[in-house]
Amino acid sequence: MLLVLCALEDYFYLVRMFNQTYLSTIMRCPIWLTKHVSTNWTFSLWYCASRDYSVVNKRFLFNESELLENFVRGWGPGGQAVNKTANCVVLRHIPTGLFVKCQDTRVLERNREIARIRLNQKLDELMNGEQSEIVRERKESEAKERQRYNRSKRRLAAKLAFKVREGLNGPECTEPTK
Repeated sequence: MLLVLCALEDYFYLVRMFNQTYLSTIMRCPIWLTKHVSTNWTFSLWYCASRDYSVVNKRFLFNESELLENFVRGWGPGGQAVNKTANCVVLRHIPTGLFVKCQDTRVLERNREIARIRLNQKLDELMNGEQSEIVRERKESEAKERQRYNRSKRRLAAKLAFKVREGLNGPECTEPTK
């Protein structure tokens, strides 16, 4: 659940935004909550989030029925707020046995999305091997890094050859290194 506090003029924008993103019910917040809200907020919106993954599922390599999803307590830096909330998602793909853990954000729904994306990447790598997106991106970045390294070596060799040719470095440097 998420409590969104907003000014009255932002209310209609938030309603449109939440309805496009989530299947949910939007209603005014309960009276007891407005007592705890500071007086400069003129309107509050009570929002129960339940993400519809059927829309997102078109790009995934798995069905929702193949997943086992658990929510566990968080850990790591962040103090008591992290350690006592169950916002860590453990997502297991039953047919393959692959699982991912995600605790990147404090919002459970966002962690669920990220966990599904990571599981999809793992499944892609398992099924497609060298042709998977992750492996191709990794190879491209390694090739760019190699090109950058070779380019810097060529520049350094050219500078050193120029200095030797012009006699700018003195008598100790007579041969360019390769």
